[in-house]
Amino acid sequence: MKKFILSAMTLGLLLLGCSSSETTKSEIVKGSDAQQISIEDLDWSIEEKIQDGERYIMMDLVNNSPYTIMELNITFTEKKDVSEEEKEAFYQEIKEDIGLSDEDIEQIKDRPLEMYAQTDKIVDSNESLNNQHAYYYEGYVYLKNPRLYEMVEPDIATIKFVCEDKIYVEYYDFHSKKYSFKDTKEDAFYWTDSTLGDKIPKPEVQIVQEIGDYEGSFSFEAYGVTKEDFNKYVEECKESGYTAEAEDLGDYYSAKDSEGYSLSVNFSEDTESFDVSIDRPDGE
Repeated sequence: MKKFILSAMTLGLLLLGCSSSETTKSEIVKGSDAQQISIEDLDWSIEEKIQDGERYIMMDLVNNSPYTIMELNITFTEKKDVSEEEKEAFYQEIKEDIGLSDEDIEQIKDRPLEMYAQTDKIVDSNESLNNQHAYYYEGYVYLKNPRLYEMVEPDIATIKFVCEDKIYVEYYDFHSKKYSFKDTKEDAFYWTDSTLGDKIPKPEVQIVQEIGDYEGSFSFEAYGVTKEDFNKYVEECKESGYTAEAEDLGDYYSAKDSEGYSLSVNFSEDTESFDVSIDRPDGE
């Protein structure tokens, strides 16, 4: 569970933009490479829910498309008919809810009302995903105040999906009702060309994304996994020789092999993924 930080840092978390880095091994997307996903195929809804005893604004999603959805991000922008009185009441509410100062509130007033909702797990075709958090503005603070959702409307949907072992990013403009594609695509399953890739098992999953691929280290994240998948992968690593200086914390495992290669595996239940890192011995 993310915690609210009652300081100027909270304002930064409210306004800090979310961006994704380009892969260096991407390809130019051709118009016929992927079928377009219709926004109507993604049955999403947002409402107030209770989680861990607290109220949050959350999104549910049913994926009626034929593709695996890696991520659905929907941004919302201020409605044209919102009055200054309505906005002022909202500002006072979040000032009290989050502990913002008068100076923080004045900075927020300088920008339009905004929020976004985003999935953080893989959603296969004909599957559903519930209780995905919405966030204030462009930041990382969970949205709890329903007044903000009442004063905004959908702006842009970013749909990240898998088609024929490639990851595509499609955009839908709720205002113009038009679609467009990001001009790059990437492999759904990334694996290093270095010898480090031969030192660890390949996970048996559909989606693996690079975290870092360097001369002395390789790290990746595997998506759409369960705790059982994680445990199975750890056992495969042990069978590959990673048992020296072992540390096993349930959701985390690290060890070295007889040659001094270092491995760590970390499972996240929130995103249903595990990340893996392998490093060469010192001096190599």
